Amino acid sequence: MSETVCCTLCDNHCPLSELACLKGRRFYERDVQPYCRECENHCLLTALSCERGRAFYGGAAPEQGSDIPRTGSLVMRFEMCWHQFRRVRGGLDGQIRVLRFLHNHGAATQREIQEALGVKSAAISEHISKLEAQGYITRTSSERDRRARVIRFTPEGERRFLALLAEEEKKDLFSSLSAEEQSELKRLLKKLSADWRNRESAED
Repeated sequence: MSETVCCTLCDNHCPLSELACLKGRRFYERDVQPYCRECENHCLLTALSCERGRAFYGGAAPEQGSDIPRTGSLVMRFEMCWHQFRRVRGGLDGQIRVLRFLHNHGAATQREIQEALGVKSAAISEHISKLEAQGYITRTSSERDRRARVIRFTPEGERRFLALLAEEEKKDLFSSLSAEEQSELKRLLKKLSADWRNRESAED
């Protein structure tokens, strides 16, 4: 079954097939870059009209006394990669993570999945509800705790996950990187993830 992918640029969250604003339409058009978020002009990154936007997205070192973050270019590229990654996966990244967890660890409660993936309860509930509606998982009461619900793969869910893995393997999303670059990327992402998790724990 197809999944409805919605625009993330504003609170309207229009389906990509029914975008209501020009900004959304231009953002999701093929080969059109995202918009600058530094001011209300919302210039395309290929046609930035202000010095602040050019410095932020061009990676230029800010002048003394400027409030433009030095990491702005890196943040922008990370955001762009994330949006592009979600698009190339068909907007199913959250559901794929749930399916991957069940494939690797077997049946689990919703709380166990939520804690393992490090996402909010509302997001996990939404992913699980959609997967259940598609017939990919089942929810049953736990024998140990009747308040808890155990999530399990259905045979169709297992087939769907293996098909998604095959699709990703065929796309070979990291083919532009050498084996050494892929290894280095894994190391850097692991380092970032550990740091961000530590920051999150410190705030709790």
